[in-house]
Amino acid sequence: MLKKGISGSTLKIIAVIAMIMDHTAWFIFDPLLRRSGVSTSGFYAPLSQLSLSPVLCVLSPLFHTVGRITFPIMLFALSEGVKYSKNKVKYIRNMAIFALLSEIPFNLANTKNVFCPARQLTFLEGQNVFITLTLSLIALLLVQKLMNTEKLHRAVKLLNYFCPIIFYFCASWYFVKRVLASFGYKVVYPIVIFFAAVSLIAYAIFTRKTDNEKRVKINISLLIITVAALISYVFESDYRFMGVVAAAIIYALRENKVKAYGMGCLYLTCHTYAEAGAFLGLPLIKLYNGKRGLRLKYLFYIVYPAHLLILYGIRLMINV
Repeated sequence: MLKKGISGSTLKIIAVIAMIMDHTAWFIFDPLLRRSGVSTSGFYAPLSQLSLSPVLCVLSPLFHTVGRITFPIMLFALSEGVKYSKNKVKYIRNMAIFALLSEIPFNLANTKNVFCPARQLTFLEGQNVFITLTLSLIALLLVQKLMNTEKLHRAVKLLNYFCPIIFYFCASWYFVKRVLASFGYKVVYPIVIFFAAVSLIAYAIFTRKTDNEKRVKINISLLIITVAALISYVFESDYRFMGVVAAAIIYALRENKVKAYGMGCLYLTCHTYAEAGAFLGLPLIKLYNGKRGLRLKYLFYIVYPAHLLILYGIRLMINV
């Protein structure tokens, strides 16, 4: 008897549709709105300028909002892949290959240039989202291997004392940086230290009853996530630091799929309110039945660069 609910393949198809809607708004609707004199400084800014372009001023925020479910669903699928994938090396290889293949289509759709430094990009982050996903995948697979290791080296055990400090300082720095930047301010380090201290205290309380060996592994896992997140930040890939951390949150809470997805969305939304639309995906995750569904292994891999090239072609045709 078929299990009720929606399969993993259905989730991915929905994520792909939402992604195409979001990118259509980024690369077609928003440039058209700016050409009409409409400000697109925020997802919902066009709603206050309906008289200038009524249809697009509604469609752009709508498409962007629906599009917010794409990234957390990708991370949820990534968590499932880490859990069930039999060939980890092949999984990383495929992700990395399409990260490279997607970079030029991403640049073309984004700026109409083949190569462009991140500082020249106008809409999204510096590099395509597959780079963030690849870094997240590598980090999560390393964490999985670490957690399954029976005995850790003595040097690794000594290192673990510094890992939570490094992680929470970096996470607090990135959070404060983004929030203050949205108001036009630079990083204020006393605020960073305050958030890091509060986070460390909460972490210590949360893990106080955890077995010592497991706590050491968790601490080292935090360092692995930090390194991957910082690499994402340096390369300025889509979602940057918070994307890798959100992947780790969803993976850590994977036993409760709704909680995992919800906390991942909450983390993203704490960095920017525009990500609140990601919560629209909660009912879909709740309906997820744990089944693979249709064999659409390369669907997202292929659709991602392909739809970016199509959007680039449309931009050329309508000259935006």
